[in-house]
Amino acid sequence: VLDSSNVTVEDNTLANSFWGIYCDDTISLAVINNTINNTSFSGIDLMNAASSSIIGNSIINCEYAAISLLDSSHIAISNNTINTSMTGIVALSSISGNSTIIGNSISNCEYAISLWDASHVAIRNNNISANSHIGIELWNMSFADI
Repeated sequence: VLDSSNVTVEDNTLANSFWGIYCDDTISLAVINNTINNTSFSGIDLMNAASSSIIGNSIINCEYAAISLLDSSHIAISNNTINTSMTGIVALSSISGNSTIIGNSISNCEYAISLWDASHVAIRNNNISANSHIGIELWNMSFADI
């Protein structure tokens, strides 16, 4: 999904690809109830996204991250099941603007949640278990609600 707004990606099964869902320059994107397995990079990758949600997805066995965000704001990530990926949820280079990571189940990853250069993010009520390195990693973070 490129240079788009008001898009819903819902109820798909995506397997054995580089990305499961890749989005760049999107506004009001909804990624809902998808099953993503065996990606060579990320399950869901949002770059330069705003006012978007990632809800109720099952993401398994991604070599890099189940959910990856770059330069995005006002993102809601909730009720996803993430298993066996290098990183469950990673956000780099200024995720901001009242974004939320709530009610996700993240297990068997190296890093469950890793945020870099982020602000105004709420991380609440996630079930994080059996990860080999770090549960929640925050670098250069401001205004966090954990």
